[in-house]
Amino acid sequence: MYVCDYSDRLKIVKGEVVRIVTAYPKRKAESHRKLDIYREWENGDSECRNLYYNGYSGYRVAFPKDVVSLYNNGTCTFEQNLEKWGDASTVKVFRWYSDIISEKDRAVILSKYPEFKWVLNKWKSTLAKTMIALRIWKEHKEVEFLLSAGFECVALNLRFWKQTEKKRKEIVNYIRTHESSKRLNLSEIQTILKYKLSEEEYAEYHHFCFIYSKVRYDVYKYLKKIGQLNSRTVFLYRDYYKMLKESTHDIKSEYWLYPKDLQKKHDELREEINRIKELVAIEKLKIKQEKYSKAVKKWLKYKMDIDGYCVYVPETVEEIKEQADVLHQCLIACDYVSDVINKKCVLVFIRKNGKPIATAQLFKGNKIGQFYADEHDRGNCLPSPKVKAVMNKWLELKEVA
Repeated sequence: MYVCDYSDRLKIVKGEVVRIVTAYPKRKAESHRKLDIYREWENGDSECRNLYYNGYSGYRVAFPKDVVSLYNNGTCTFEQNLEKWGDASTVKVFRWYSDIISEKDRAVILSKYPEFKWVLNKWKSTLAKTMIALRIWKEHKEVEFLLSAGFECVALNLRFWKQTEKKRKEIVNYIRTHESSKRLNLSEIQTILKYKLSEEEYAEYHHFCFIYSKVRYDVYKYLKKIGQLNSRTVFLYRDYYKMLKESTHDIKSEYWLYPKDLQKKHDELREEINRIKELVAIEKLKIKQEKYSKAVKKWLKYKMDIDGYCVYVPETVEEIKEQADVLHQCLIACDYVSDVINKKCVLVFIRKNGKPIATAQLFKGNKIGQFYADEHDRGNCLPSPKVKAVMNKWLELKEVA
């Protein structure tokens, strides 16, 4: 696979204007090779092929006949001739990486949409942005006037065109009367209009978000009012608001949105959420216990004392949790209880004088799966020969019981 340079062009494919990105290896010895690896259709759909992401070097391209090694869960597989197009909705880099539109590209668009020349005559940008403009222009011809006026920040934002006509006019009028707002995005302009901010007020708010952390303006105003405008309190409020949404309280109420004592309300809400989660957990455990009890009912009669050890199938989920905690086993974390409920296996405990010694996973036909003692040291957690002998003896006695 190769680290590549890229270029894009427009082409008519199946009657549609398509933007195609071509990859060229940066390595001189391979610079003669090229491959189309990304296509963006005029309706907004996109697809790619032979493209892989590496956290160290970014995107890499596999060229035809290259052998690609892929590692999944520790296993290595190989793929060859990866030339099948697939969905590229998660590949964001090529949405904005693009060349400036050329005369050749312009001719491609106008061959299908001659009226689009009025947009291209007044505005010139990258192919990626031109494709967005084309999609919008097909439904909103007035985008031509916004682009020619230099209002690209909102003209190419699909959310802008979902606003009511009244809202769109309000946004455009604001940009017309505030030249510096042309560099702002739609969300920023909407914030200014919603809270009726002056340029100075917005600049102060924007500076805070840049230095510390991005936060809604109403929260910024609230933190400023209570004299706690700092990054620590921003994160405290985020945690508070997250818990507030989990609660049954009215998240639109100013009493809950903007508490007088944020730290106090945060702590109270945390305790409330914890109590609710505990009650939910208890209810879930109760339901799980009922199902577990039914699953192991026939196994309870096989409880035996063998050579000083007690071998048995546990009756409760609480016993399983206790065993897991003492022996550092993942019986609860990996939900072996559900495996027992679904009759995939049975857990067999071996204890001595009430102290957990080992746990065995028993499958149908008396086949032992995992069989471990204390797993605190994974390199030395197998049961002793004596404990193994006790387990084997239990299996024999169980058959004749």
